[in-house]
Amino acid sequence: AGTASATDLHVPGDHPTIQAAVDAAVSGDEVLVAPGVHAGPVQLEAGVRLIGSGWKTCVIDAQEKGSVLKLSGDAVEEIVVRGFTIRNAKPSANLLVAGGIVVLGGSGAMNLTIRDNRFEDCGIGFLPSGGVGGLLEVRGNQFVGLTSYALSVPDKVPAEIRNNTIVHCGSTAISSGSNSTSPVTIENNVLAYNGGYGIQGNAAANKKVRYNTLHANTKGPFFELLGAGTSWNPTPNLHQDPKLQDHLASDLHLTSTSPCIDAGKPGEQDPDGSPIDIGALPYDAGYVPPTAATHGQGCGGLTMTHDGEPWLGSVGRFSIGVAGAPAGAPLLLLVGLSNTSWSGVPLPAPIPNAPGCSLLVAPLFLLAAPPAPATGTLAFPTPLSDDPSVVGLPIHLQWVASAPGANPAGIVFSDALEFAHGD
Repeated sequence: AGTASATDLHVPGDHPTIQAAVDAAVSGDEVLVAPGVHAGPVQLEAGVRLIGSGWKTCVIDAQEKGSVLKLSGDAVEEIVVRGFTIRNAKPSANLLVAGGIVVLGGSGAMNLTIRDNRFEDCGIGFLPSGGVGGLLEVRGNQFVGLTSYALSVPDKVPAEIRNNTIVHCGSTAISSGSNSTSPVTIENNVLAYNGGYGIQGNAAANKKVRYNTLHANTKGPFFELLGAGTSWNPTPNLHQDPKLQDHLASDLHLTSTSPCIDAGKPGEQDPDGSPIDIGALPYDAGYVPPTAATHGQGCGGLTMTHDGEPWLGSVGRFSIGVAGAPAGAPLLLLVGLSNTSWSGVPLPAPIPNAPGCSLLVAPLFLLAAPPAPATGTLAFPTPLSDDPSVVGLPIHLQWVASAPGANPAGIVFSDALEFAHGD
């Protein structure tokens, strides 16, 4: 009966915020979240499924106001969190207020599914408290650069931790407890470049730790809590460089030479039908990464700024800005597809009567921005196309600002930005 009466609640179509939609939902409902950056923290409700448009396009940002997603109570009834970037919990010595997802529960069953998300800028990724029975599934998630560990597995809840990628966290990647009395499966995960161990826990018979790739974790791949030593060596697991696209830039896609390709648990498959890969993101031969980099020199102190990654179709994830503009100066943004020539004129091209200033972009059109504030710094989200034909196409941007007295021309130019949509 509960399934028959389930309702889809859309954000922002039906409700302006995620919290408003969750508050209006009842057990069995789905909250479906459109692309964009959505404000947190969010207090979850039992039985409500929270589904985003995908981690590249849909963000829940806690704005440093505490944990991003929180759930309290004795029972965690069929909670699902899927398809988000979960970010910006307030850093704190108290990890309970610095989590991506924090469950403060009692003795009820924990039926919780966390799938296909990305966790960043948090103290920890997932922290459960309490729970007896049920099932915890953590699958297909990325945990990137967290202050402490990525996830903790409760002692008395059966858990399946599969196909996650955890890199550059400040402590151990997965903590599975020393008193686990329920079956725990940790398979097909990439655990690399973390500040502690890859996995710490007890080497109990009810724990399956296999088909993971563990590499360059500061304290070693495993730590056996009951034995208080590093002799724990579950098999089979890989101990090789996973060869990620660019782990220093937090791009965790597998490259074509990664040993993780087709190396997961035998008999399981990726969505394309091939043997399952290790990690959160199956290898994609057609993957095109997003790029953004400045080039050239500005004049008069004017500087191009940018933040985030330009994923195809994302809303509010990529921003551009300007720094060093004269207070109150009118601003124009030059937008073009070339930085080599403009109407037969080679670029960079010196600007007449503006020593040290150069045109770096062949402008196809100009966009007017609000006048520069007193600080001279301005930033705003950049609309990104959802047209697959623009993936990988270089787009060039350059600022021009009015600056009477800076030079005879009365204008100054920034350096330039080249970016391309990733898929």
